[in-house]
Amino acid sequence: MQMLETSVQETKPTPYKPLRDDPKFDRIRALIKEFPSEKLVDLKKYIKSLEETS
Repeated sequence: MQMLETSVQETKPTPYKPLRDDPKFDRIRALIKEFPSEKLVDLKKYIKSLEETS
């Protein structure tokens, strides 16, 4: 059985743009700063549960 030749992409993948270039950066930063510290534990648990399910 003959193998099909696969084409190799010659271009390099482009990296992500810097986060600071995102137009929503200032709003996201403000939300993080305003996030209540007592809720931070719950947020960490939620993120951890998402990591475990994926």
